[in-house]
Amino acid sequence: MDHLNRVHGIKRCELGNKRDKIRSSKLPGQNSSESDTSPDLKKIKQHTLKKFMEIKNYYNPGDLRQRELDQCLVKMICMDMQPFNIVNDPGFKMFCNKIDPRYKLPACTTLKRNMVPELYDSLKLKLQKIIDEVSYVALTTDAWTCTFTTESYLTLTCHFINSDLQSCILETKKIEGSHTAANLANIIEEILQEWKLCDKVICIITDNAANMTAMCNILKKPHIGCFAHTINLVVQDVLEKTECIKELLKTVKNIVAFFKKSSKATDLLKNEQENRNSSKLKLLQDISTRWNSTYYMLKRVIDVGDSLTMAQLHSQEAPEILAREEKEIIVEVIKILAPFEVATQQISGSYVTISLIILIITGIYHTLNDIRQELKTFVGIELHSQILISVNKRLSAYENKLIPKISTIIDPRFKKNGFRSSENSLSAQVDLQKLAQTNISPLESESTTRESSTNNEHSTLASNLAEPEIKKQKVDLFKFLNKKRELNKKIITPSSKAVIAVRQYMEEETIDFKENPLTYWLETNNTILKELALKYLSVPATSVPSERLFSKSGQLLSTRRSRLKPKNVDMVLFINANHVFLNKN
Repeated sequence: MDHLNRVHGIKRCELGNKRDKIRSSKLPGQNSSESDTSPDLKKIKQHTLKKFMEIKNYYNPGDLRQRELDQCLVKMICMDMQPFNIVNDPGFKMFCNKIDPRYKLPACTTLKRNMVPELYDSLKLKLQKIIDEVSYVALTTDAWTCTFTTESYLTLTCHFINSDLQSCILETKKIEGSHTAANLANIIEEILQEWKLCDKVICIITDNAANMTAMCNILKKPHIGCFAHTINLVVQDVLEKTECIKELLKTVKNIVAFFKKSSKATDLLKNEQENRNSSKLKLLQDISTRWNSTYYMLKRVIDVGDSLTMAQLHSQEAPEILAREEKEIIVEVIKILAPFEVATQQISGSYVTISLIILIITGIYHTLNDIRQELKTFVGIELHSQILISVNKRLSAYENKLIPKISTIIDPRFKKNGFRSSENSLSAQVDLQKLAQTNISPLESESTTRESSTNNEHSTLASNLAEPEIKKQKVDLFKFLNKKRELNKKIITPSSKAVIAVRQYMEEETIDFKENPLTYWLETNNTILKELALKYLSVPATSVPSERLFSKSGQLLSTRRSRLKPKNVDMVLFINANHVFLNKN
């Protein structure tokens, strides 16, 4: 006991007190062995049993509920571009357990190696069946590079019409080597062969890069430059070459950059807007690769108005305020650029767009002519002149391309009204007749011939049975009827049928601009032109569908997901873009 006190600092009285506490914790009639097992041990046993019961209550792998939740998990990861290892996150585990304690999250490796490939294969099989039933497809494609891994990919998107306009991603493939036309053509050829689409491609829409144009030539497929990209080039040509505009844009960018970097200046701007009871609008910084961001930057500066001027005056470090003359020029620049922004928005929708190209070009010319009368500044007039030159250089070429011409004339909303000149509309009508003639199948011609032959036989038989007295005469006064009938049958050729079909269509009244042209063609009795319409109207005017994937791929290939293999990148993007087809019959 002295040792305990000397070495460990434990006194006899303390030891006695602790012993008494232990003894007092025993229940009456309970020996020491019984007291050692309760109540803490009982609590432990209860927890263990509860945990055991929880484990036993998980859904079996084959249960419908487990399979439904597994598929929802895969869809969520692909649709929201979440990393596979989200299933290891404590917060996500807690969330899933709260929603359904019986659902057991799969392991990350199971998700990646089994569940995602299974959904991918199922979706691909379903999509293949849909595409097999389609006669024609259009393609959009573009190459992009992951900033985290510096790996380059090519995405191929397919567009077609069945009961409506549809789009789907076929594949996202890693580009090995340089982006030469031959290399890109080989990649696309492989994808087309896998999907059995080599003979169904109407055209390929890409940006205006030389290697993309050369790629289409190698593939021997018609090529259309992305119309939105071409509009971008039209405007950038002018903004970069007009010195006065360049200097003005530099001034505006400096002002915007100052407010973006200074929280104090931003607060001053907010206060000025509050004092004027005006909307609290933030300034917008432009992006060099997107001309319309410049348009929005200028428009916002004008919309903020005097609040910006006063905020600059109250900030000692702010750049000089815009002069009245500079503001007048900005207003005219906005006015000139507005038609191109409207055109870009119109052409980028999820509806029939190819037939809008020539219509938009016509509208741009008319609008620019109207705007010219309103311009007062020298810079505005010069910009207007330069942009007309750029439009003639880059946009007018579309008016002579077959696919935009046919798409415009065969759109029941526009027909010949969509063209700038009667010569252009007449040229499109002639092209439509030629295509219609080619489209009349030999089978239909043979059917017509057989029908004519059968009618002749029936006519002769009827003549023999019904009018025997005519045959008894020496002179047949009605012989000329048979000759004229035969002559008329020879006149009805595929060419004449095409002319009649086009004439009937052109003579009909155009439908309202807001109506869906596909509804018209799906319900029409004009079968000769119907197939042509559904073929050409499926073509998108831009490669925007492929470019929309870039932002998604950026989310997917972030630092947390940069180790994804190319095949996993393909599967996730495929499910992300095409999951809507899972619910289609």
